Amino acid sequence: MVGFFDWVGQNDGPADTDNPPRTRAKTSLRRAADRPPRGCEGCPLKGSRMVQGEGNPKARILLVGQAPGKREVELGRVFVGPAGSELRANLESARIREYALCNAVRCRPVREGRDREPTAKELYCCSVFLEKDIKENRPERIVALGKSAFQALIPLSKFPGVERLRGGFFVLPQDERIRVAITWHPAAILYERIRSNALRKEQIEDLVRVRRSLERSLTPMPGTLIVNSVEKAERILEGVADQVRTAIDVEGNSENGRI
Repeated sequence: MVGFFDWVGQNDGPADTDNPPRTRAKTSLRRAADRPPRGCEGCPLKGSRMVQGEGNPKARILLVGQAPGKREVELGRVFVGPAGSELRANLESARIREYALCNAVRCRPVREGRDREPTAKELYCCSVFLEKDIKENRPERIVALGKSAFQALIPLSKFPGVERLRGGFFVLPQDERIRVAITWHPAAILYERIRSNALRKEQIEDLVRVRRSLERSLTPMPGTLIVNSVEKAERILEGVADQVRTAIDVEGNSENGRI
């Protein structure tokens, strides 16, 4: 199996789920870490309390954050602070109810008592736990919440920014069947007070895109047909209603208020 830091992608931008970008490139994470043994032994955060992931292990969607904060460490759970409340509210708005959660780094990086961004070495050392989660859970979509999460999954020598990368899907180097999307970290939505509403809207859009990509990839059960408009459903029903017993499952579109 190809590891996270053995095959990395250098991408100019997102792509669709059928033809996402895949190229080889050097990564600053690999150079910065100097390839020590992965795991806690070589990690600067060794000895800190670890906070592992949670959620439905069979979920098709895995959301990856940056690292636990003070509240998460105190309770030993991921996304239980204000950022967690923001994320869960946006997942509900996107009608995503089955998912798993974890962080790229399992211990809290701190500078002068405040949360800080994980270093390249910390991301590298902790990637063994993220890789294990992905291997065991086998999600179909991974949502990277912000820069650090994306860099842990697909290290780039130069990170172009969430704004440029969001909107599509990338191949996970470790498993080409898994697609990775990036969106804002919920903490960024809360801290960017002037842009909070705009960033929140964009995150919900990103999450809806992930959900819909899975809906498109569904293989219908025998005798099942998925249609995307009332007109098409009416046309089909007119032709079969008198011949077979028919059950209808209608899903509304919360974005425009129509069915």
